[in-house]
Amino acid sequence: MTDCTVVIVKETDGTVTTDVLLELAAGADPAADRVGRIRAALGPDVAATLRRVVPVRADDIPVTVTGKVRKVALRERYLSEAPS
Repeated sequence: MTDCTVVIVKETDGTVTTDVLLELAAGADPAADRVGRIRAALGPDVAATLRRVVPVRADDIPVTVTGKVRKVALRERYLSEAPS
């Protein structure tokens, strides 16, 4: 893994959903199960809301011209999808 982005959304009913987007190092297996390590790193409160861990390429993360992650675009893209 070279980087990760954690996307957390609170629904109108109060439910919190978390997706972790992992930018993998060159040669890393995208099919490897990393959920246990991710849950441990998140801690128990956030881990309880984890929906999925998604391997991504750097190009999959929308950023501004200054390199900041476009959080709204991430929420729209990843949290509106059905669980994998």
